[in-house]
Amino acid sequence: MATILPEEIPQQAAAVLKGDAYYNVDEDFSRYLGHSFQPEVEAIFRRLLCTHGPVRRILDVGCASGRTSAFCKSLGVEELVGIEIDPRAAAIARQHLDDVVLGDASTVELSYPDEHFDMIWFTDLLEHLVDPWAALRRFQRWLRPGGRVLVVLPNFGHLDIINMIVSGRLQYSERGLMDSGHLRIFNQVTGIELIEGAGLRIERVDYRLDSAWEEHREGPIPLVAGAGYLHLDPAVVPDALRQTLFVRKLHYLAVKQEIS
Repeated sequence: MATILPEEIPQQAAAVLKGDAYYNVDEDFSRYLGHSFQPEVEAIFRRLLCTHGPVRRILDVGCASGRTSAFCKSLGVEELVGIEIDPRAAAIARQHLDDVVLGDASTVELSYPDEHFDMIWFTDLLEHLVDPWAALRRFQRWLRPGGRVLVVLPNFGHLDIINMIVSGRLQYSERGLMDSGHLRIFNQVTGIELIEGAGLRIERVDYRLDSAWEEHREGPIPLVAGAGYLHLDPAVVPDALRQTLFVRKLHYLAVKQEIS
């Protein structure tokens, strides 16, 4: 996984992590649950534990089947709560989490005290909401000062999207970058604006690069058949910008600032 700090965007060229297997997909139910286990989230969480110490209580907003957050139990998390709109997914999540609240993340109310959680996750969720800006602000009510927020967003600046635009057709699909349930779109910069606009301070941005980056990092980037090449001179356009064409998911870790 590559990492850049917010003040280094887009100046710093991030390190490259090779590999095609972004998803560990269980085909039996990932089709309707929307997303599956994300090993990158586990890596971020482990690093958070090493840096900031114990995380006792986590709220996973849009937890789906609970597979992404369930591993936290083995790392010492005392309380793991999910919010899920799909009753079938919520039923599965209840096998792994301490509590699952069935409801719409845009309107659901929680019975937990204010500032109850140490960390809140929004993994593959905010792009499905009409007003993700309001959701990010609202859920901070249940996050302690100094607590962390993890946001995972699909990158609309990926080369696949650019190729769709060049070919003249944006084709929706059941999941992925063009999931038919996406109501909002973000790239690396607008994702930062979303999070900072909610009053959070971004600590780091992580992403995993498609393996095709190694093949095209030094030369022109091929577009769809007949459309030619995208020429981004490495001497002029830094790697950190060129890399965003090969990033499917953006992982933001932010902190709720303490009131002085």
